[in-house]
Amino acid sequence: MRLLLMIFCCELLACGQPENKQQAGTAGTDSAIAAAGPRDRLNLQISKFEEIDSSGVLMFPLAMGETAKRGKSDYYKEVPYNMYWNIIFYNSTNGESHLLSDTLKLLVNDFGYNNPEQRDKLKSKNKLFFNLTVADNNQDGRLDGDDPNYLFVTDKQGKNLQQVSPPGCDFFDWYVVENSDLIIMLVRVDSNKDNKFDEEDEKAAYRFDLSSDSIPMEIVDTVFRDKLRKLYHRNWQREKN
Repeated sequence: MRLLLMIFCCELLACGQPENKQQAGTAGTDSAIAAAGPRDRLNLQISKFEEIDSSGVLMFPLAMGETAKRGKSDYYKEVPYNMYWNIIFYNSTNGESHLLSDTLKLLVNDFGYNNPEQRDKLKSKNKLFFNLTVADNNQDGRLDGDDPNYLFVTDKQGKNLQQVSPPGCDFFDWYVVENSDLIIMLVRVDSNKDNKFDEEDEKAAYRFDLSSDSIPMEIVDTVFRDKLRKLYHRNWQREKN
């Protein structure tokens, strides 16, 4: 009798094993969900929008918040204050939407389109202008104010993103020449190669023609720059004591 009882108990344990395997599988699924936790904690922050020239196309600058895990620090790097990490363009006529870029890691520093001094000029160009940071110039693992600003342009729907300021230079001012497609830009060049853009660096002027140019062209070329150095050296060097 005792032998029969032991056999019966062993059969019960054997029948219970598939259920244990199922529970183990569930635990594995839970672990996978937990592993994706940092992404699940992100929350979209849309706090403003504007329409482009009564076109029905709306721009939604994007910020992103993070719900921190209790007792632990945030998982993601913080986007600098008053900057955005992308822009949604929404066509209210056909319901289509797209991003400023879904390939570049970028910071949106400013919307050149909103510059009141150039608003009327820019309307005639059918272009949108953006001040973006896209390169970790000092290789500190971040995009921030220590990295160069670049001038980018798109069409009025926010498509065909194109960089118009020179790479490796910090763009800080620009101007659209009246009755033309010509853009004049002022940039800082890291002339002393210290991975910083400050008053010790050279400042240069570039031009870009929206109708024809594929790359920005420096206004003061190497030959002219050497001439300026020689002229300054001749006229302004200090007298010897």
